[in-house]
Amino acid sequence: TLISTPSFRSQLTGNCKTGSHKHIIGQECTMPSGRRGPGRQHVSRITSLSKIGAATTSACSKSRNCSLNLQPSDHHPLTALITIHPVKHHVLPNMPGENRLVFELMLLGYLLMTLFLQYVNLYRTVWWLPYGPSTYALNFYLMDCYLILFIVLVSGWRLIAFYLTETDMSKNLSNVVYYCDKLLRSVVIVGLPTALVWVLWHIYHQQPVLINLFLCYPVLFVVSVDALTNENSKDESKIPAELAPESVPQHRKTRERFSLETIHRLTSTWYPQHKCQQSTSASRQEADFLRHDFNRRIKVAFLNSLICAYYVGFMPVWFAQKFLHYDAYWVFLVICCIWFNSFMLLLTHLMPVSYCDTLHQCAQHLGSWKQISSSQCDGPQITWSDMAIWPQGVCVRTNKLSYRAEGIQNTAIPGNVSHSRFYFMFHNGLRFYNCLTIIQALVVFYQLTVLIRFPYWNQVLIIALLLFANYYILFRLLRDRHIMSKVYSRKL
Repeated sequence: TLISTPSFRSQLTGNCKTGSHKHIIGQECTMPSGRRGPGRQHVSRITSLSKIGAATTSACSKSRNCSLNLQPSDHHPLTALITIHPVKHHVLPNMPGENRLVFELMLLGYLLMTLFLQYVNLYRTVWWLPYGPSTYALNFYLMDCYLILFIVLVSGWRLIAFYLTETDMSKNLSNVVYYCDKLLRSVVIVGLPTALVWVLWHIYHQQPVLINLFLCYPVLFVVSVDALTNENSKDESKIPAELAPESVPQHRKTRERFSLETIHRLTSTWYPQHKCQQSTSASRQEADFLRHDFNRRIKVAFLNSLICAYYVGFMPVWFAQKFLHYDAYWVFLVICCIWFNSFMLLLTHLMPVSYCDTLHQCAQHLGSWKQISSSQCDGPQITWSDMAIWPQGVCVRTNKLSYRAEGIQNTAIPGNVSHSRFYFMFHNGLRFYNCLTIIQALVVFYQLTVLIRFPYWNQVLIIALLLFANYYILFRLLRDRHIMSKVYSRKL
């Protein structure tokens, strides 16, 4: 009877409204019987906002704890009540990268080996028969030596370009070695084009014009694809001058924005390093640059592997005699293996562990947003601001849509597909290497099954030599993944 009287209800409501703010947040108004008073909904809303806390962040330290200093905004006062948890980065051990010269020599050796395997497919004989038509394992008289020389020159263009552009033997060496190096460079510069023209002249007189046109088709294809992709991504390849590598001349860094293609021309073996930015726009700009750089490395690996497969695997088949009979399945299998193994070799060389760790660190700062319905928001929805850093679990609203923050720190633009894909691929540091390892393991398993099924000498030889290259790639992937898993499993 006392609870239902109007005088008691008005007195209780008045006490709740006139109470101090700290008393309201710390506890609820309760009836003498234990029931909650009429201020329950209002108090719970204040309590949910108070749980957000004050925005306190610190700058990047040497311990790799990265967070940002965010100033409260007059237009968005609720962003000043958000607690930003610092992003802690793992420190990878000092792993020496693969030497460029060793890699180019290894790639050239692999291409020459697969060229030999393709000729085994085409010109094998029954040399083991006592009264057979041939005493050699291959019909060497059917091979075009000029075509073989042309394929060897094209396969070694990466090694030759590396020697002419990257190596510098003029420092701290005697005059004899210096002049020998200059003489060798002059011989390569003059002799290589001369030999190429001489080989093409003989091939042109032996084959019809239509067949000879296929020799230059990959060059036109690569040039057109490269020009098209560079034109479409011209704006995305611009980065701030402070992100440029140290080897770039200082006078080139004075410009406000840098071209990614210029950087790769100046430093072909450069790998970007993550820098914890102190603004949200800088974090998004770094993510856009790393995304474009990642796509560019994929494009370089794909186009180079396509050229290797075309010249080493397809050209011997295209220039083979019309009366020649061969197994089309094995010829196609060798072409696919040349392309895949070349692509994986180039990819693991262009994307070492340190580069993948840089992408992972950037993805941690970028974060991501998941679109949800308004009913799925646990707390209040705050208007999204591009100047604020948002913690995990906060709900924002922009463009009449609701989003929930997924990362530890979130500076991405809600609804941006590129940011979401970048975060999905690299927020887990092992995801990219897991994908490569699984694909490589499936290829090795397939080749082992082929080795068991086919007993002929040429097939066993082809699969056995291809497996050596696949074992090497799989070993590198498993080694790098093991190191990264050990580092990322440690608690910070």
